[in-house]
Amino acid sequence: MLLLGGLVTLASCGGPQAQSSVTKSEATLVGAYLSPAHLSYQNMRPTYNYYLTTFAFESAKLYSDNTYVLEYSSSTFSAIVLPETGSTATGNERTNFLRTYKGTYTSKDDQFDPNIKSITFSAPTALAELYDSTYYIDSEAWTDSMKELTKVAIGTTDTTTGQVNVDHYAYYTTGSEYLDGVTTSAGDVLKGHGFKSFSSDVDNSKSSLTFVDILAE
Repeated sequence: MLLLGGLVTLASCGGPQAQSSVTKSEATLVGAYLSPAHLSYQNMRPTYNYYLTTFAFESAKLYSDNTYVLEYSSSTFSAIVLPETGSTATGNERTNFLRTYKGTYTSKDDQFDPNIKSITFSAPTALAELYDSTYYIDSEAWTDSMKELTKVAIGTTDTTTGQVNVDHYAYYTTGSEYLDGVTTSAGDVLKGHGFKSFSSDVDNSKSSLTFVDILAE
């Protein structure tokens, strides 16, 4: 369940029951790339007495039919402690997240370095995601349970407690709505979870991909 107003909670669900349709096996793999890890930090004080550290990376697989499979993966921890000596680092695991996109791409060679290509990823035609072993979503195989899992609580946020005062719920009725966003018949605007077309460089000599933070696109 997603809450507008800055507070997000998720309903529980069993793991995936079948292989996602957002996989690719029909065409020949022509390139696979991995970005460097990206570290971000969020201080939740003074509202909450903890901070969050997230490690994320992105990967891309490119196929001979000019389609792609693009993944964003992250793990979030709180209260990470790195000792001055020894290797007994500690932290509280918070969430793990994986989102996979499918779409088409075009490529352009770099005029100075034969190993570098600029890849333009079109807006995705499908996505699948896993969140912390609690839910699984596939925009190409939408179910009533996915509709329930992604319902959005519409209401106001209490600035003192951070709690959302729920007026009603809005739903993504199809996977396409979850991917692209929708304005419901009640006038509620639900954001999409895809992205606009963007470009990123890949290095064939290192199988590397520039991290672009897909979720922010």
